[in-house]
Formats: sequence, structure tokens, C-alpha cells
Amino acid sequence: MSTTREFGVRRLEQMRAQVKELGHAADRTLDPELRRRLEAKIHRLQEQCKQDAHSDTGRPEPA
Repeated sequence: MSTTREFGVRRLEQMRAQVKELGHAADRTLDPELRRRLEAKIHRLQEQCKQDAHSDTGRPEPA
């Protein structure tokens, strides 16, 4: 059975992978509106990762 911390670590890894994939998609798109929306989603996910990492470990995530 997984611990809460292990679950949190897996969640952060999944969110970081999603940020990476969205970044690739934003780089490939020619549609400026889609790029803007993807970049906004990336920013929200990155902020969520920072908050989750801080709450999981009690310290900020390294840059």
C-alpha cells in the first residue's frame, strides 16, 4: 500500500510530465490562441506543482 507521500510524489511527477507535453504541443502549434491557452495551462500546472511540493515536503520546490 502506498503512503500519502508516495502518492504526492507520483502526482508531482505526472503533473511535470503533463507540463512537458503541453510545452511540446505549444511549441508545435501555429494557432496563436491555442498557444496562449496552452501556455496559461502550463503556468497553472507549474504553480500547482510548487504548491503541492511545498505542502508535501514542508519546503519550497527547488528551481
